[in-house]
Amino acid sequence: MKVFSGDPPGTAATQDSNRSARSLTKDPAEERFLETLNQTLAEAHDGELRDLPETFSTLQIVGLPRSGTTLLSQVVSTHLQVGYINNLIATFWRTPLYGIRLSRKLLAEQTRSDFTSRYGRTLGIREPHEFGYFWRWVLGYSDLQEPATDHEQQVDWDRLKTILVNMTHEFAAPMVFKSFLVGWHVQRLQRLLPLTRFLRVRRDPLESAVSLCGMRRQLGEPAANWTSVRPREYSWLKDEPLTRQLAGQVYFLDQRLSTQLSKVPAENVLEISYSELCADPAQVLDQVQDLLAGSGVPVGRVGQPPPSFPYSTGPEVPELDRDVLRQEIDRFYGEAA
Repeated sequence: MKVFSGDPPGTAATQDSNRSARSLTKDPAEERFLETLNQTLAEAHDGELRDLPETFSTLQIVGLPRSGTTLLSQVVSTHLQVGYINNLIATFWRTPLYGIRLSRKLLAEQTRSDFTSRYGRTLGIREPHEFGYFWRWVLGYSDLQEPATDHEQQVDWDRLKTILVNMTHEFAAPMVFKSFLVGWHVQRLQRLLPLTRFLRVRRDPLESAVSLCGMRRQLGEPAANWTSVRPREYSWLKDEPLTRQLAGQVYFLDQRLSTQLSKVPAENVLEISYSELCADPAQVLDQVQDLLAGSGVPVGRVGQPPPSFPYSTGPEVPELDRDVLRQEIDRFYGEAA
């Protein structure tokens, strides 16, 4: 079955797609260097970890892929007095305290984001980073597949707590993170660190699915190559047509996140929509400040955000794909109603 259609090889659209794919491809030599650097520093770094109290809260941004989580992380990290993982610190995924110290020495304490990203990846060295290698390491993931139900028994939660608390003390402030993997461990993380607060970005499931569809088409990936995190149902979804894969991916991730968030105190969760964020980022920041104040650690503002952001619909997709995606989304959510 031919899933992707479009311009023939050699056209401008295909060349743009190839450039997009290359821009997201990691350099193996660079990856080996960073792995060696982190492992070389790991023993000394871990020797500096201290048994500290949870004085500062952590704010975890969660949501569906292509829902606006990156933009929200940029707004919060730029305009609130919080610590965050920038693109420099992220290279020290195994030794984050060293990354924070180096960043503090080399870079300005605060900078204004350009509020742009490429499929969730930011470019400037001071821009926020998802810190994916760290979360995969500390949560014991070999890939981006939702784990089995007994996975949490294998995680060293004491180590995770110690590292996160030490990071907040390094900043002497609350910290904001954005991770899709954390969405599968909301309840456990809340028990581990009671001051943790969760910020969920909501977007119309159809829009997330359409954006994922456009992303996969633009990157030129065949249907067999999954983009972003995978729910447990990936085992059978991967053999379905592209539109059903995407609708199922969005639906099952959405349901699992809702289940996790329902198990923590409601006052510890703030839900905002992507449309709210785009229309009035200052009002969203007000809500985030209230959420953090509820943890007993209020934070101040830094400058003023733009009055609004353009509402991004992502890469264009054929109308036929959009229609089929709408039907598949309605089918998944309708059957669950």
